[in-house]
Amino acid sequence: MSQVNRTASIRKLILALGLLSPSLFSLPSLAEGSSSSDNTKQLFAETGVTSNNVEHGVTQSQQSWSLHSTFGYKLGQIAMMGISGSSVQYPDLQENLNLRLFFGVKFDLNPTNTLILKYDLNRYFQSGARNGAIVTAEDKFMGYHVAIEQNSNWEGVGQSATWFGFGKELELGAGVMAEAELGYTQLGVVGVRNYFDIMASVGTALSDIFLKLSATTTTQPGQFDGRGGSFLFITANVKFQ
Repeated sequence: MSQVNRTASIRKLILALGLLSPSLFSLPSLAEGSSSSDNTKQLFAETGVTSNNVEHGVTQSQQSWSLHSTFGYKLGQIAMMGISGSSVQYPDLQENLNLRLFFGVKFDLNPTNTLILKYDLNRYFQSGARNGAIVTAEDKFMGYHVAIEQNSNWEGVGQSATWFGFGKELELGAGVMAEAELGYTQLGVVGVRNYFDIMASVGTALSDIFLKLSATTTTQPGQFDGRGGSFLFITANVKFQ
């Protein structure tokens, strides 16, 4: 990616972040509302399996089963760091594992508004052709969330992409949660069009296992050689904390 494109992408990310949460002006309230519990440190982990590893409407496992795990460390109530991994599969059969070293910070802007900034160092094995970095800013407020994500090496083509997302989480009662999300991927890749993705899911906890049924679809599915389109898949996760 050229220096001009990289500079333009950074400016776009900063601008979007500025628009993301007008309530940034309430940051001074963080100091007033902090307590001794903010200094607690805690290990956390999550592991699970999904029948299709889908990211922004595009399968990362050739519509087959995928394992995923996350191990991390919370630094009080503000920061976290760790590593996540998932099994992947692509048509060229050159990759079978994706590892991401992540670091994130969280700002509770007010009781109903949380801003999360996250950096992922994205690594693939075996060839590493898809290696890159992902920077994410997400604002959660009253069950809604708005996000912007900058991927430095989208789908291994050596060019960046910016994903914009808007979603809503809803508690249906009896422990059932529903979620809907609309995303838009803006690409700087010749011959590939920008596209929308839509995701809807419903899930519930059975003992320590959270089960979720999800459906996704994309516009411009023909440009993904069968890796984009409409998918229905299930996910089972277990959290340790």
